[in-house]
Amino acid sequence: MRKPLILLSLTLAFCSPVRTDAQTMSITKASSLAANHSQKQESQKVYSFRVGSTTAAHLKDDNNYKIKTADVCYDKAYLSAISDTMFRQGNPKYIWVDLLIDGYVHDGDMDWYNVYINTEGNSNGGNTNIPEETRTAYAEKWIRFVYSLHEPLSKYGSYNMNNINPISVLAMIDPASDFRKVSKSELHFLRLTCNGELRFYMELIKDGIATPDKPLNLDLSSKGFYVYGKRLTREQREKYMNLCEQEFGSNYFNDGSRYSRGPLPENTLAKDIAELTDRIKAADKVLQTAE
Repeated sequence: MRKPLILLSLTLAFCSPVRTDAQTMSITKASSLAANHSQKQESQKVYSFRVGSTTAAHLKDDNNYKIKTADVCYDKAYLSAISDTMFRQGNPKYIWVDLLIDGYVHDGDMDWYNVYINTEGNSNGGNTNIPEETRTAYAEKWIRFVYSLHEPLSKYGSYNMNNINPISVLAMIDPASDFRKVSKSELHFLRLTCNGELRFYMELIKDGIATPDKPLNLDLSSKGFYVYGKRLTREQREKYMNLCEQEFGSNYFNDGSRYSRGPLPENTLAKDIAELTDRIKAADKVLQTAE
């Protein structure tokens, strides 16, 4: 099994709003959890951290995207404390605070960013050299973050985060801002809701809506909730609307979202449940070992 690696692709502005004499940011310390996860891997490190640059220049002339900047430089210790708090709260947007501290984004930055994290393979691209120790620190902190949620690493080995809004220190330091809120829909997009997925499957079986020995076939949308082509009753739909809202951040009925899954003959629901259960237990074991 290959070493975990990380690929970060984002638009850049090369300046930092923090004082150079401030305390070193927290992510530069290697995570013991990540180390425990990696000890059975190959000895050769293959960490990858790539930065690609594109610019949404037209936004700079659009008043709708103008934001008020902090106009002051917060030191790294203060921003690191915010990053650590967001990390403990299960907010993946902590990574934008870390990028700000490191100077890869800056206050009032109008560019669009995409962060790509890969834990299974190497990737090419980018136009910025990032020190190996920084690549390692970002990768290990992300792995630790995923496990802290009692979630397994993505079986696809990749994550993609984006931030289309301007970078705002004022939003970072405000505990009531949307930036500081944990979004279930964002976690679901990042494939960090395996526990919710398992609960969803188990409830379908418990209610007699789905059959373990058959591949799951469903379509959830504003047109109705269908499982195996059969429309759920209003009471059933409302139950699963609430469940999906709790676990995935979308109710798939009146919020414009949709979830559709066609049957794969080789993947029965029982097999999906067994795989999910094993991956979640393995993640918890790594977390317990680290503690």
